Amino acid sequence: MAREIDVLVIGGGPGGYPAAIRSAQLGKDVLLVEKENIGGECLNWGCIPSKALVSASGLYHKIAHEAKEMGIEVENATLDTKKLHSWKDGIQKKLVGGVKQLLKANKVDVIMGSARLVETQEVEITSGDEETQIVKAKDIIIATGAALRTFERRGSDRINILSVRDALKMEEIPDSLVVLGDGYVALELATIYSKFGSKVTLIGERKVLLQEIDPQLGRFLKRSMEKLGIDVVMGAVIQDMKTGENGKATVHVRFDGEIHKIEATQIVASDGKEASSDDIGLENLGIETDNHGFISINNKQQTNVPHYYAVGDCTGPPFLAHRATKQGVIAAEVIAGEESEADFRAMPGVVFTDPEIAYAGMTEEEAREEGYEVVTGRAPFSASGRAMTEAETDGFVKVVAEEGTGVILGVQIIGPDASDLISEVSLALEMGAVAEDLAFTVHPHPTLPEMIMEAVGSVRGEAIHVMNRKR
Repeated sequence: MAREIDVLVIGGGPGGYPAAIRSAQLGKDVLLVEKENIGGECLNWGCIPSKALVSASGLYHKIAHEAKEMGIEVENATLDTKKLHSWKDGIQKKLVGGVKQLLKANKVDVIMGSARLVETQEVEITSGDEETQIVKAKDIIIATGAALRTFERRGSDRINILSVRDALKMEEIPDSLVVLGDGYVALELATIYSKFGSKVTLIGERKVLLQEIDPQLGRFLKRSMEKLGIDVVMGAVIQDMKTGENGKATVHVRFDGEIHKIEATQIVASDGKEASSDDIGLENLGIETDNHGFISINNKQQTNVPHYYAVGDCTGPPFLAHRATKQGVIAAEVIAGEESEADFRAMPGVVFTDPEIAYAGMTEEEAREEGYEVVTGRAPFSASGRAMTEAETDGFVKVVAEEGTGVILGVQIIGPDASDLISEVSLALEMGAVAEDLAFTVHPHPTLPEMIMEAVGSVRGEAIHVMNRKR
């Protein structure tokens, strides 16, 4: 006899476990099925491990190259990768343990295993010990994530190309490294290993970094990466990859109309993500997917089949953990009969490079394309006393607002702690704030958020510490 529950969640990542917890908070009997690790890609092999390495590499680089200007001299700073990974893994394990405790505290039942949709509201679950059971659920939330795309080995000969997961646990820092890709993850990996001392070459197919966000930010970031010693090759097409006589990997790349040879000790491929829900039985229910295999949903996370919902990376880009979490909460609330729907116009995005990049809302170009009369304001971090004391003055805040009304349409930040600064902007966008709302808000001094205040002040021609736009 099939077990009966209210809500079944397939996948325990940043979309699945919040969906399960919120459903339980709303009085539902919840079962979560996870086939690999609670926390999903982000917590176990993505966001958290990579940010640990971002922090460690930043500290190492500052000690080795920047501390001397502050009067701090450390001779022969060394890196113990074994201790580094032990520290990193300890953070991941602590966070996974915390999520497990939250699931338990909210009375969410968890089965480690795989799930397959078989009939209407029935799911076949196979646990780790190969035991199979049928569960009948009133509502089902699919949160199966997406897979890392396998790099197309153009003309390669058994060459060892590391995955992103491999790159986050390298036991030795390579003398030289080629990073294939120009997305967020590739940019972060290039920054991490350059700061750890590798000679890094980033090879991207697009002509401009971050062109989907703002080419201006991409050009600024390219210059910053080159200052770190990273060779950034854009508009490139890989011809072949081979292992040379010296044991190094050799990559032949076409760019600027010529073929160039690049050698490296290691190659890492970060080629984005692809759909990975084709083995869970979507076809048995007729659940629709888009042309790329991602599950199609509406703004309430509903699929085309009643009682079936999808959240997170399995619904397609942008692949952001905070987007997945919000979607999971929305799905749980819709199931419980609450008024809840997705509106991601204010959703922030972050790239953990050096300097960091964060953005929310529309770019200047997007706003003009939408028909807005646009006014912009800008404040460089070189005008920030706090940025100077942190020795991190590269970058700026750019505000895009509607002419006349002053309604904030978007903000782009490249600079120190941009990832933390963007939340103020997201709130402003969510509330429909105008420039004067932020300009009139007293920001403590000396702090980095003052640059947001100065940028919106510049929109109004009232900035104190930066030059105002011409009126």
